[in-house]
This record gives sequence, C-alpha cells and structure tokens, in this order.
Amino acid sequence: MKQQQQWTSLILYCLFIIGIQACRESVPLNPNTIVHDSQYRLLAAPQTQTVLVLLPCFSCSMQHTEEEALFLKNLTESGISTILLNINQKLWLEKSDKLMCAQFLQNIFLRHQLPADKVFIGGFSSGGNVALLLTNYMLKQPQMIHPKGVFVVDSPIDLVQLYENSQQTLQHSSVEVACTEAQEVIQLLSQKLGDPTENFANYSRYSPFLLQNGNLSNIEQLKNIKVRLYTEPALEWQQKARQRTYKELNAYMLEKLYTTLKPQSKSAVEFIQTHNKGVRADGSIHPHSWSIVDRESLLQWLLADS
Repeated sequence: MKQQQQWTSLILYCLFIIGIQACRESVPLNPNTIVHDSQYRLLAAPQTQTVLVLLPCFSCSMQHTEEEALFLKNLTESGISTILLNINQKLWLEKSDKLMCAQFLQNIFLRHQLPADKVFIGGFSSGGNVALLLTNYMLKQPQMIHPKGVFVVDSPIDLVQLYENSQQTLQHSSVEVACTEAQEVIQLLSQKLGDPTENFANYSRYSPFLLQNGNLSNIEQLKNIKVRLYTEPALEWQQKARQRTYKELNAYMLEKLYTTLKPQSKSAVEFIQTHNKGVRADGSIHPHSWSIVDRESLLQWLLADS
C-alpha cells in the first residue's frame, strides 16, 4: 500500500510535467475525436456544450470507468465531451496533489481548445473524494477552471467514519472480501494519518467531510455550485454479502453531508438514493457501481442553464 502511494505521487508529478508540455502543443479537435493518452482519454463532441470530467475508484483505471459508466454511451451526441482521468490510489489529496491535478486538467483544456465555461467533475468511490477536493481547490483559484457542478457515486467522504467502519467489519464480519478490504483501509489510514482517536487533526485536514463535527471547511466552495450525491444502500444485499448495517455504509455518510450542506448552499444539492440499479458491466449485482447514475437525469443536470 505504501509503495502504491509513492508511485501515485510520482505519477502525479509526471502528469504535471506532461501537462506543461501539453499546453505548448495545442491540438485542435475534429468532430467526434477520441484522444488516447496514458493518463487521460478524451471523447470529444462535434459541438461541445459541456465538458464532463470523471475520476475512477482507488484501484480502478480510466478503462474501468469507460466499461462501467454506461451513461457515457453516445454522450457526445448531446454536446457533452468527456475526459476520463487515470488519477487513482487516492482517498484524499495533499496540497501539492491538488495543484498538480488541477494544472494537468487545465492543460488538457488548453491543449485541445475545449470550452471551460461549463465544466462538471464526477468521481466513483474514492474518486468522488478526489472530485470534491479538487473542485473545491479549483474554485478558490482565480486563474483556474471553475466547475459548475460536482457529483460523487457512493464515496467514503468521512475518513474517520471509514476507519471506524473498517474496524467494525473486522470485529463482526465473517465475510472474507469485506475483511480484506477493511484491513487494507485501516493499514492505509494508519500509515498515513494515524489512529483517528489520537490524530484527529490529520483527518480533519484531509477528509472531505466529518460527521463528528459537521466540518465542511475542505469543501466550503461547493456551497456555490450544484452538487449531486449518488448512493444505493441496498440493505438486504449489504447484510447478506458484507454483514453491514446502514450506519456502516457510504450512503449514511452521504446522507449526513447532504443534511449539513443543503441548508448552507446557494445552489441545488441533491441526495439521490437509488434502488436495484447497482449492476456491474459483467451483470453481477453490486450497489457500489457506476450504474446507479441514471443517464437521462444526468444529461438534464449537465445541460441545464443553471
């Protein structure tokens, strides 16, 4: 896990360098262009009205996003260009990560002469954490692209809760896959941030949101833009397949963020709880999936005037 994080930091640095070079080499797009790059994939609309940027989960890639996010099919026909990023292995962002990721994204827009007046960022699982933190950072920078909205798909936005949920799983679950995942999460958080009971300040510094004190300081700029929080609790599936209760789910964290953010927001904040939508590309039932995002509803949200 530690080695993975080191590689991710190196990759982000490389992205920054590549991005600087990219902005020197402007590449105008022809209609329906598909750009393949080792760290991003661009599906360009004939006439771009909106640009959607998507981030993968912790262990996922942009190829995984394209395979699983079925709402991407024919999205270009609606005037939406999509940038799939390969930035992963992140549950939070260091300050340097934010700068490098934002600059890399900015340079993709410059390189391909994409319109930057209507940009949305979305992320799946840990990619949602990155989406929230990156969007917040960009909104604070006068020279950066300012996204009009952000959405997350079943993201573990409270790192303290994630740590405690993982402990609960190890203590009470007999499901091997759940316990393995919980061990990996605790190992990562312990190595990087420490035990939250002793190092709460670290969690407060990096977590997008904290239920314990309702802290929104790391995503305060999101009060000014549209926000969507997608989740599918699937309580029966969770109990049978993972032996988890509602309070141990990402859905619970997202609901609490919604109730905290909505009263303070100047724009629309939506908590979208789906039912029986979670299906992976291979046909397996799983509520933690890109498939819970309804295509038509997302299209309306992306193309709306405000």
